[in-house]
Amino acid sequence: PVVFTSLQASRLRRFDAVLVIGADATHLPGECSPTLFFNQGVRRELGLPGRADEVREAEECLFALIANTDQVLVTWQRTREGEANLLSPLFERLRTLHRLAWGDSLDDEVISPIVQRLASLASVPTTSSGTVRPSPQSPGECVPSTLSASAYNALMACPYQFFARYVLRLRELDEVSEELDKADYGSRIHEILHRFHRAHPQLRGLTAEAAQAALEDLSQDVFRDVIAADYLASAWLARWQALIPRYGEWQRRREAEGWRFLAGEVERSVSITTPAGRVLHLRGRIDRVDGRDEDRAVSVVDYKTQARERLDEKLAVDGEDVQLPVYALLWGGPVAAALFLSLDQKDVESVPLERDIEVLARGVRERIGRLFDRISEGAPLPAHGIDDVCRYCEMGGLCRRKHWS
Repeated sequence: PVVFTSLQASRLRRFDAVLVIGADATHLPGECSPTLFFNQGVRRELGLPGRADEVREAEECLFALIANTDQVLVTWQRTREGEANLLSPLFERLRTLHRLAWGDSLDDEVISPIVQRLASLASVPTTSSGTVRPSPQSPGECVPSTLSASAYNALMACPYQFFARYVLRLRELDEVSEELDKADYGSRIHEILHRFHRAHPQLRGLTAEAAQAALEDLSQDVFRDVIAADYLASAWLARWQALIPRYGEWQRRREAEGWRFLAGEVERSVSITTPAGRVLHLRGRIDRVDGRDEDRAVSVVDYKTQARERLDEKLAVDGEDVQLPVYALLWGGPVAAALFLSLDQKDVESVPLERDIEVLARGVRERIGRLFDRISEGAPLPAHGIDDVCRYCEMGGLCRRKHWS
């Protein structure tokens, strides 16, 4: 079997062969480990273990591993961003000893020429930092025929992000976390509001106190499991509870304008035929749909746990954020209005889309058709490198934006 282990965990173990990876000066013996109490000088005066002890332990583990193993191959990255990356001083001393005593540099005579040849074959024109901005093409058969609203948003935000997520189908590993993050918080607010409005499509028959009490009870129920696992999640609940009276006020103003809750968490899909005759299926879930009885108008609403200022920026430029037009397209019928509902920790505010939502929805349909014809025919999908997009993107290690931007 192949065993992946650390240097410290190799003590008193025997192996048929050992491959030491990343044996450069940065990683072996490694940087000084942070200590909870006292700096290195104070620890030395008190006789506590310090940096010198760490280095000595690494040396002992390494030398014992070499002595107990017949075959050891050491590798490291010789250059990094165009600069020399030095071999670990522990192996440099061993190499110097062999060179002086036996005239042998310890370089592997079989593997070294192969590595050099592969490096020359792989050389490509690069930027000054040594890395090119990725701009891959997708084979036509790998282009997805079913597209979610979030996938289309990813394509508009950064084509490379779309390529990695939906063509290569790469996903960040799920992390087991007991802490509630903002995305989880938003999902729970969606659930609370959906359950509340299913039970109370209109607040006209409820007093303000009764509506608030109903929301409070639902909130306690939805947050109960996460608070039982992590009491710190109570802070997220408290943040939402501070907004409940403001949400009640907003909902009553909304109803005074003639709007009432029609449906929530609505699953929809629509088929789009591209100019080249391809058929693409767009699907998604609409947070909320409101109706107005007097003219049978429909409005789509998207809940956001973001500040109004940030949402205003999203809607300031056509095509910057396509979520609301996609919702309108998915609804499948006339849509008179669309808005983000900001559920920020300060207030509850409508952020309406001021432009004609029907025109924008038709534009989305046409643009999707043209884009997917081009992608299927081999159009490049470059990384954009936009700060606001990259900040929350899990593909940074793949596109290596820090090395080419």
